Amino acid sequence: MTGRSELLLRFSAVIMLCTLLAAAPAHAQRQYTKKELWGHYKAELRMADVDHLERTRNERKKILELWKTETDELTAAYHQAYHQAEPKKRREVTARYYEELREIRKYHSAALTATKEKADLDLIEKKNEIIYHYEPHKAPPEYWQKKRLEELKKR
Repeated sequence: MTGRSELLLRFSAVIMLCTLLAAAPAHAQRQYTKKELWGHYKAELRMADVDHLERTRNERKKILELWKTETDELTAAYHQAYHQAEPKKRREVTARYYEELREIRKYHSAALTATKEKADLDLIEKKNEIIYHYEPHKAPPEYWQKKRLEELKKR
């Protein structure tokens, strides 16, 4: 290469580097203090808790609304069947009604428990992600293997 073309190449490289640095967000250039990082860390953990509570509250609300509508429909059908039944058959209708109510309660109780357990597992996973991001020395080797596999799949 001639001296002039080499100089132009270096000059253009310096200009590209300056352009990239200028385009980078301000927070990427800044070095945070340990106290600031600790604050970010704790804030992210609190936000994970808040998200968890919101999500579980919304899921519980949906399940409870469904439970209430099913119970209301069953009760309406029971009253209609009870009043249409002969007096001797009313005890049988009532027994069937309470049996179906127990089944609905068991089903929805199981659904509530399952959603809570899943939400708790999601919260633990989210908190572990945050902890391992800020304190990588706490992460087990399996976590890093999993991360590498995910990165390889993305490529």
